Amino acid sequence: MPPEIAALLDRLDDASHDEHVELAAAIRERYDELDGGEESLAATAEMVRLGAAASELAPFLARGRVAGLAQLTASTGTTGTVARMARRQPVPSPEATPAASSTGTGLVAAGGATGATPGERITDQMRLAEIMCDTLSGMPKDSAPRGRVVVASARWSLPPERKLSRPDDAVGNAAIIDAICGPYAPRYDPSTGVLTATGGICQPVNVDYALEVWATADRPIKDGLQPFEATRGGIRFIVPPDIAEWEAAIGIWTEATDVEPGSATKPVKTMVCGNEEVVYVEAVSTRIGFGNMQSRFAPEQVAANTNLAFAAAARVAEENLLNLIEAVCVKKLETAQHLGLARDLLAAVDYARAAYKNIHRTSPAQMFTAIMPDWVKDLIRTDIAREQAHDNGSDFNVWEISDEQIDAIFAKRMVKVIWHLDGQKEPTSKAYRTQYWGTPAEGKKLDELLPNEVLPWYFFPENAIQYLDAGRLDLGVVRDSTLDSTNDYECFTEQFESIANRGVVKGVWQILSSLKATGASSLPLAGGAP
Repeated sequence: MPPEIAALLDRLDDASHDEHVELAAAIRERYDELDGGEESLAATAEMVRLGAAASELAPFLARGRVAGLAQLTASTGTTGTVARMARRQPVPSPEATPAASSTGTGLVAAGGATGATPGERITDQMRLAEIMCDTLSGMPKDSAPRGRVVVASARWSLPPERKLSRPDDAVGNAAIIDAICGPYAPRYDPSTGVLTATGGICQPVNVDYALEVWATADRPIKDGLQPFEATRGGIRFIVPPDIAEWEAAIGIWTEATDVEPGSATKPVKTMVCGNEEVVYVEAVSTRIGFGNMQSRFAPEQVAANTNLAFAAAARVAEENLLNLIEAVCVKKLETAQHLGLARDLLAAVDYARAAYKNIHRTSPAQMFTAIMPDWVKDLIRTDIAREQAHDNGSDFNVWEISDEQIDAIFAKRMVKVIWHLDGQKEPTSKAYRTQYWGTPAEGKKLDELLPNEVLPWYFFPENAIQYLDAGRLDLGVVRDSTLDSTNDYECFTEQFESIANRGVVKGVWQILSSLKATGASSLPLAGGAP
């Protein structure tokens, strides 16, 4: 082959489509000087391999069919352009070899090819070049455009275990993919078919769309109070009288007084109508906004955040009930620290019950209700665990104190405890700090997360505080023109509720107790104060 054509062909390796056109024109000019021959055929085959378009090759063969392909192969030997073309074919690396063999017809001649039977398998590049030359030679440059002519087609199909042929079966298709690419799929060398050890993770990892929600929407205060439905949005009632109001109506008439009464008279007290109390329910609203696309394509996130919103609403509602109870109570009845938290708290409960029974002359069988944070049970266990000596031979093992055992300790004192999950923020009186635990930080002590060394808790006769429930209104999905304009929607719920103090005046107490879980159990006491 003339060196000038060889040089032009070498430039085709890295040429763009536009450069192909320019190089083809240059080769065509040289071709006109050669009058055919093996150099022309070699140039044609080379351009076929390098991707020259049919429109670029047609002028080479417009004057007739180029023959002698076999002669060309024999004459070029191992140093000609065709041999060089064969040597340039890339050899795929083992990593790039498909693990599953394809099945089907491979490369076959198309119906528009000249010099080949439609469907004929084309097994080598030289045969493809020959068919391409035959087809091009049958396309005179002066004839009307024929458009796109398909010379050969490659068809293949994968084995059944590689076919995702279930358009409506996402689970089935996922199983097919996991069988090949899943974390437990066997790995093997495609060249030997033998299982081999692999390093690293060589495929996309699994996607877990699940979102855990640890918060709960439980309402222990609401559930622990006696509920009554306020269908009219509130309740009107008379504050019950107290025993102290009628002491003036009681007198002692002795026999001596009866003999000579003089100016003595029996005391009398006239009943005065009680004060009317009106309590209205309050609305705890929850309004959640989502995008339509979020709801459609991320349902797990919508569900998780909805559950968290309900849990947050439960926290706000429970804290509001605590604030309502605090508003009707006698505040800041303090106790002193003598021993550890467990003994000091139980002593405060005993003092409170004894005082209440005496002041209001209640029955020894009267049950009382206390409201405390749930984490107080953990501090009681901590305090007892810090004691220096225990007798664990009995049924009460200090290392295994259960919630039921703690409830039983209070029940022996005729007290039912409502263990609430939240707390109260610091009031304006500064009587106590916020009852929410602090945020952990690196290097911070766990004891420093404790909300306060003073615990506010509430004490009253059973059923003195009642829960008013006006019903729940769930409006579900809310859409309007404004939300539609931004492709959004909302969920809106409201809880209408309140509390009613049906006890006597000053009959609900707020007690402040020490929270120091020191484990002290036998220190000498300075005095008898609670």
